[in-house]
Amino acid sequence: MLLLLAGCGEARRGVDYDALRNAELESARVPGGRLTLVDGTYEASTGDGPGERVRVVARGEALGDVDRDGVTDGVLVLATTAGSGGTFLELVLVVERANRATHAASAPLGERLQLEGVAVEETGVVRVDVREAAPDGARSDPSERTTRRFAFRAGALVEG
Repeated sequence: MLLLLAGCGEARRGVDYDALRNAELESARVPGGRLTLVDGTYEASTGDGPGERVRVVARGEALGDVDRDGVTDGVLVLATTAGSGGTFLELVLVVERANRATHAASAPLGERLQLEGVAVEETGVVRVDVREAAPDGARSDPSERTTRRFAFRAGALVEG
């Protein structure tokens, strides 16, 4: 027996890599607090001088069901550089809402980190592998490998 349900609406497609690389996101590190990636990159002026620019680049991306709703979500690790300062890494969760890739949550990772990889585990946990300076090492020498895990709880990416 085949049962068809009318009026159930369009099936949700989920987020794909193209949607991730061209998503509209929120970030306190850019003028106006919002940015739109174009093929994984965003640039804007923060003033009049040549070094007064902010550049955001997607350094890592992965797909998986982070919010556990049965639809594919995406995660990005964004690297933000402003002026001549250091590079700050941030983890961003992008979900599908109303057939659009939508910023759902962010979590800071820190400065002077080297991204090794990002993945979404079967449980929905986001794993981020980075290299960072050892507690007694130079900040410019990221030699210690660390794995950090994040879960989506109550609208936030929570580390633990």
